[in-house]
Amino acid sequence: MDNSGQIIIGNCLVGSIDNEDTRTWDQAVTDDTVLGCRLFAGLDTAFVGAATVTRGTPIFVNTDPDAPNAFVLANVDDCPCRGQQ
Repeated sequence: MDNSGQIIIGNCLVGSIDNEDTRTWDQAVTDDTVLGCRLFAGLDTAFVGAATVTRGTPIFVNTDPDAPNAFVLANVDDCPCRGQQ
């Protein structure tokens, strides 16, 4: 299969998207309003691995952009929110 036009997703953490357009791409095309904020812009067949996308709030070990290893995600075991609901 030629998947040169596909986006392959292996693992992705997504926080919030302001004013997210959650309509299907087909509906956006039908409505002739494809512009907007969306996680996926295109047909479902253009995205392989979409099931690996996790919605959540990332917790970073370090948020200093000048530090080594800036914006590394915290280990679940070290997360201050562990055990909270």
